Amino acid sequence: MLKSKYDGAITVFSSLLFLMIFTLIAVSLESAHQTGVRVGACFALNAGLDSLFSNYDADLYEDYGVLFLNEGMLESDADDLISEYMRYGAGVSFAGDTFTRFDVDNVSTAENYYATDDNGIFFRREVLELMKVNEVTNLLNTIKTYVEQAANGQAAAQYIEECKDDYENVDWEEKAKELGIDFGGEEEAQEETPDIDAKVDESLSDSIITQATNLLAGASLALYIRDQSDVSPAAKNLTVEFTKDHDIEENVGFIRTEAEELLFDEYVLDNFNSYTNEKDGSGIKYEAEYVIGGAQSDKQNLAIVLNEIMGIRMGLNIAYLLAHTDCLSQATATATALVGWTGIPVLIQVVMVLLIGAWAFCEAVLDVRALIAGDKVAFVKSRATWTTTLAGCVGDVLNFKKATPSKYGVDYKMYLRILLFLNQTDAKTLRTMQIIEWNMRSKDATFTLSKCIYAVEVTATITVEPVFSSILEGFGRSGDYGGYSYRIRGSNIY
Repeated sequence: MLKSKYDGAITVFSSLLFLMIFTLIAVSLESAHQTGVRVGACFALNAGLDSLFSNYDADLYEDYGVLFLNEGMLESDADDLISEYMRYGAGVSFAGDTFTRFDVDNVSTAENYYATDDNGIFFRREVLELMKVNEVTNLLNTIKTYVEQAANGQAAAQYIEECKDDYENVDWEEKAKELGIDFGGEEEAQEETPDIDAKVDESLSDSIITQATNLLAGASLALYIRDQSDVSPAAKNLTVEFTKDHDIEENVGFIRTEAEELLFDEYVLDNFNSYTNEKDGSGIKYEAEYVIGGAQSDKQNLAIVLNEIMGIRMGLNIAYLLAHTDCLSQATATATALVGWTGIPVLIQVVMVLLIGAWAFCEAVLDVRALIAGDKVAFVKSRATWTTTLAGCVGDVLNFKKATPSKYGVDYKMYLRILLFLNQTDAKTLRTMQIIEWNMRSKDATFTLSKCIYAVEVTATITVEPVFSSILEGFGRSGDYGGYSYRIRGSNIY
């Protein structure tokens, strides 16, 4: 019987088909294996980052509630620690399992984000995360109400300044002619006009206007505090500066809203000392005042804050006086008694306005004294909470009298809130970090916020050994034992 020339063809065809199918399956399994090991390596990298970030500065967190990784406290380089944590995590999770095995070849940091980077935006983020509360909206509305009222007071103060400008721009010679006063020609007018001014100045010199003006020109701590021996003399040169800019603010979504500003301000008041809440320490005593003023001594910062509070109080007091006809009547009567003999209505009006300003100033000084004594003072005065009289206001200032307390008034801390809210964000953030860094150096002399990491991005290189090497013999491989090399990225943030 003759044999067919096609004998064995089916066997060969089947063998080749089976080999192709098996190769396809092996390639699919190896691809899944490689992907699975890479995912496991990513988990190990993230676990390593979590382990690294568990080394946060405990003292910084305990004192100020913010989480940062202090590079200066690490036992070795951060990259080496991450690599060690990855190997440990892989060994624990995949011990004895060659199918999920991988080797860590290298770990390198792609980018570190420090507390002082980008104008302190990462420090602010930590503070805001700490200070988030449910009552933000209510607190915002309360502060905005006070700020608006303070703005109204400043508008009243501006009115006083405009009146002063009007006084300076008056053509007194022309005004005298309108009133029928003859100076006897241009030369005589030049001789007579100084006599009238001299009489006016002589009248004013004995009045409360000059006394209040002299007090205002020399306004300082002596105006508010009789015995300054209790005022802190501390002075420090705080040197924290902002570092590099990552240009990430718009992308990350750090939006500086009014609510965030209020939360940051509350953080300052909750964690920092002030004149009415002084604590022991070797640094600056009036820390909240430093955040507002930025001077290098406690006395300077306290003077800046008290003068700013006095300015707010003076504006609000002017608004009160202008709104009450009896107060205006007293000021008008006194102005008439002082300069009414000149017969110049404009001069009488100007003196009346100056009297209102002096009266409001004296009341404001008494208000500040009450605030730093721990009392509450009505934010918008009423007849019941108004302290001074026009005739006795200068005497009250000289005798170191303080304003009448109000049960439902505003205390010194609320004025600090207002001033913080009105302060520039970057300056406020920088000064806050300066205070923290100085205080932390009492525990660690080498502490610096410029070495405190908020976030990190790393790149790791791993090698994965193929399992189906006999089938994949023809595939290109690298590594000491024929493995595939991959680069994976990871990041972590507090």
